[in-house]
Amino acid sequence: MMFPQGFSAQVARCGLKPNGDPELAVVRSDLPCKAAGVFTNNRVAAAPVRYCRQLLARANDRVTAVVINSKNANAVTGPQGDRDCARLAALVDSGDVLTMSTGVIGQPMPMAAYEQGLRELQPAAAELLARAMMTTDTHPKVVVREHEGTRWLGVAKGAGMIHPDMATLLALVVTDADLPAAELQQALREANEVSFQSITVDGDTSTNDTLLVLANGASGRAPAGWARVLQEVVIELARMVAFDGEGARHRVTLHVSGLGSDAEARALGRVVLTSPLVKTAIAGKDANWGRILAAAGRSGVPFEPQQAALWWNGLKLLEEGAPTNPGAAAEAEAVEGSQVELRLVLGQGPGQATVWSCDLTHEYVSINGDYRT
Repeated sequence: MMFPQGFSAQVARCGLKPNGDPELAVVRSDLPCKAAGVFTNNRVAAAPVRYCRQLLARANDRVTAVVINSKNANAVTGPQGDRDCARLAALVDSGDVLTMSTGVIGQPMPMAAYEQGLRELQPAAAELLARAMMTTDTHPKVVVREHEGTRWLGVAKGAGMIHPDMATLLALVVTDADLPAAELQQALREANEVSFQSITVDGDTSTNDTLLVLANGASGRAPAGWARVLQEVVIELARMVAFDGEGARHRVTLHVSGLGSDAEARALGRVVLTSPLVKTAIAGKDANWGRILAAAGRSGVPFEPQQAALWWNGLKLLEEGAPTNPGAAAEAEAVEGSQVELRLVLGQGPGQATVWSCDLTHEYVSINGDYRT
């Protein structure tokens, strides 16, 4: 996979992952980049989140690189964590360098390992870059696009602690398009709403959630429709994250419609797909529509239950707020596959949204029970 013009990546193995994958990555641009970012709203924000916010508030048109480490979140690490974050950035480049971290919370950064890694960086393709970001992910997440002479590359990581209140754990989009700085941040916020704000795995919002986009203008092109391309890239990354939930066996897509606004539909959908009862019903291949409707009812979004209709993989289970009783055989056939598509109609309003998630299995508990060991 070719990087957009002017961009390159390097990775290093620091000896922290038992499987030998890299734990450190640097993405560089030959030209200063216009940059935008959205970050976690969790009040316990990690050092790299605070660092990036401050840097982008000061200057968002001269970013030269991003340094990313896995195995340590650099969150709840006090003043030393802030110093470690700034040191990593300074070791990469004397210009404006953004930082992202993921891993265990509350442990000091193993700076000696990361500093050694920075001295041993090797060129990397996009897949290895994405692999360096991974923690409990089962596969690297990479999206590429070409549009009117410009290239776009997106990478992300995330499988658990996913209920973004802005973005998801870590995601980076780079492009050689010449984009207007004044519009980039707003375009990213709008793309985020229909992508990372529309997924959930387990209802936990991370301390490190970061979504960045860098545009270096190396193509010399400012293509029409660039905001739509950005949206397509981050939606695909978000879907990859939602479907790779820790221990997941089912990929879940929920379409919600008939509410007062898109924001209400999205909020309700996230409540439904965060419900442990809904997620375990999906894991158990039980078309338990009652759990779905009950979760919708506690979302705080107004609707009339007697107008509710629900389909599970095309099989109508609920109509005008009452069960359709299609029979056990029909239900068993509808829930058999690993792809679950739910459609929930709650009225005649214009509000609609699509939300992505996964089921909840015993393996999720095992992964997270052993996370620090």
